[in-house]
Amino acid sequence: MKKLLFFVFSILAFMGCSNDYEDPINKVVSFSVSDITSNSATISGGLILPSEELPSAEVILYYAPSESFDVTSAESISVTEFVAAKFKVTLTELTPETKYALCLEVRTKAQIVVGKVNEFTTLDGPPFTFLTPAANCYIISQEGDYAFNTVKGNSGGQLKFVASAEVLWESFGTDVTPSVGDLVKNVSYNDGEITFTATDKKGNAVIAAKDAKGSVLWSWHIWLTDQPTEQEYFYDAGIMMDRNLGAISANPGDIGALGLFYQWGRKDPFLGSLSNSYNFMAESTITWPAAVLSEPETGTTTFASANPTTFIIGNRNYDWHYKGDDTLWSSYKSIYDPCPAGWQVPTGGPGCVWATALGGSMSAKEVIIDGVNKGVNFKDIFGASDIWYPLAGALSYKAYHLKDEAIIDVGSSAQYWTTTAQKGQAETMRIYYDKDAERELLNLANVNYRTEGLSVRCVKQQY
Repeated sequence: MKKLLFFVFSILAFMGCSNDYEDPINKVVSFSVSDITSNSATISGGLILPSEELPSAEVILYYAPSESFDVTSAESISVTEFVAAKFKVTLTELTPETKYALCLEVRTKAQIVVGKVNEFTTLDGPPFTFLTPAANCYIISQEGDYAFNTVKGNSGGQLKFVASAEVLWESFGTDVTPSVGDLVKNVSYNDGEITFTATDKKGNAVIAAKDAKGSVLWSWHIWLTDQPTEQEYFYDAGIMMDRNLGAISANPGDIGALGLFYQWGRKDPFLGSLSNSYNFMAESTITWPAAVLSEPETGTTTFASANPTTFIIGNRNYDWHYKGDDTLWSSYKSIYDPCPAGWQVPTGGPGCVWATALGGSMSAKEVIIDGVNKGVNFKDIFGASDIWYPLAGALSYKAYHLKDEAIIDVGSSAQYWTTTAQKGQAETMRIYYDKDAERELLNLANVNYRTEGLSVRCVKQQY
């Protein structure tokens, strides 16, 4: 694939798109064309206007093939919502190997400002769908060819020294062992991009960028599932996904609803169970490496990122991170957050989404566990619709061998991570049967060791 083109332009106060003048830099708005593929391009920009003009600001993008560009007949996109005076628009359904003309117009109550006509050229090859914004996890809901930038999570920092890309593992999340390429294939790296083909099958995979020596520099979770439904929780508590991170279903009793496991603060997933009743790990395309004990060399984010399939057993305070780091997951979306773009691991404590939905209560609440489907439907408790939380169990912090003996408590309990750190541990939302009280409970004040592999239910980010 050809190297991505990158342009930085600005707008001039001038009536009508034109090529006959120089644009003064940063006069009214600066913008760039980036992430150019064979059928898409991203326009990112920032307004440079007096604060009193921002509320009425509108940016109109005109674009068409250069040979036929006419602002009166060109395609157009209007932008009226800005975040910190910035905007981002992705142009799609473009024609491969075609030169496009682009012109921006800025309107406020005080002025109309129109910019110079600029050009960019789409790449050759098949029409890749470019995955943006950047994240550690990308949802793929239909088969096709995809591409994403090799950046660390949502940091925007381009990886250096990338020489190749490859699939580390694939899994249907069942007792069926997939063949290599059943889910993701045709993986390649070129000029800051990883491209791949997603099949029509559902499941999970991880793609890694490697250096010339074959060492992993970073990795990304490819989540092949139907587009998750957004579920509004009571009392404006927040919007949650309808399924666990890594789940390919939100239906009670489905094995596909169990999802994947995560150690607290790590971005890379581990396999869940292939059953909703028994402690059996799902099959995948690899034999998972033996776990390692957290030591000064292994209990670091550097080691964890370079070894995304290695489970790290907690040493000091049962934390996989040897020194302990409370900031790996936090109330803002960190570069280690495992959720897709626009989503993040929820916070804990009295203001968490679950407590707020319960009217602000952190007290243990009695619930009804569905003994057949092995989970709890929180309809009329968290929200008005069916809200299914499966009893997915956990990946034991004692798991030296990532196989069946590593999975525990499937069908009898579940814990969901929050970002809230607490004295070397972290808070969780726990669903379980309390044998002493002989009650089925929801406990929002639970804590667990950060080395434990638990479920994640992503909450929509609030901007």
